[in-house]
Amino acid sequence: MAIMDENGDIILWYIDMIASQGMDVDGVPYFDDLYLVLAVYPDGTIIVDDMDELEEALSKKDITQEQFNLAIETSHRLQRGMLSNISSFIEYTKRCYEMIRKLRN
Repeated sequence: MAIMDENGDIILWYIDMIASQGMDVDGVPYFDDLYLVLAVYPDGTIIVDDMDELEEALSKKDITQEQFNLAIETSHRLQRGMLSNISSFIEYTKRCYEMIRKLRN
């Protein structure tokens, strides 16, 4: 999720690690949350958030070791990949925003 100001400038991206997504029998979208979050700022700063919640979910057996590993590995892949070039990620976000905006009109 991109959080933007009234001018359309990006303030923050909030990226949830998920195991899967889909639609339930009633057609309602769902996401299997893996607790871990990346908070990404336009200057390239990345904060890994909710690691304590991820570790607690594992210790309580709310998630499996495989799901724990998936959250960590996905976070690392994003940081090494698309988030490693913040200016490119900003442009990608702007293109996505424009596509969504055009669909709404």
